[in-house]
Amino acid sequence: MNNSPVYEIVVFKANDGVTPEQVIAGAQSIQPFLDNYEGYISRQLIQADNNQWVDFVTWESIEQAHAAAEDIMKQPEAGQFMSVVDTNSINMMHGTTAFLTSLKQATE
Repeated sequence: MNNSPVYEIVVFKANDGVTPEQVIAGAQSIQPFLDNYEGYISRQLIQADNNQWVDFVTWESIEQAHAAAEDIMKQPEAGQFMSVVDTNSINMMHGTTAFLTSLKQATE
């Protein structure tokens, strides 16, 4: 295992008729599970175009990311989130940083 964080990127669409507020509430319903899962670092839920969403989760290792993805589906809280997600639209991937750049801030 290396020291690079692993990024879990889950792209999905909400079910027809589901509001952004319902997607956010569903995502928040599983947050306590993530907060207590070994290897969890951070999470962002991004609202994109065309009713698409990106759930961007950072993990310490790929093993922890895979374990959490499997374990979370056994949790009752997952039902609320999955009820708003078009399960046929889910695309999940994992990766590490290949290139990173940032803006330099003036030191003066």
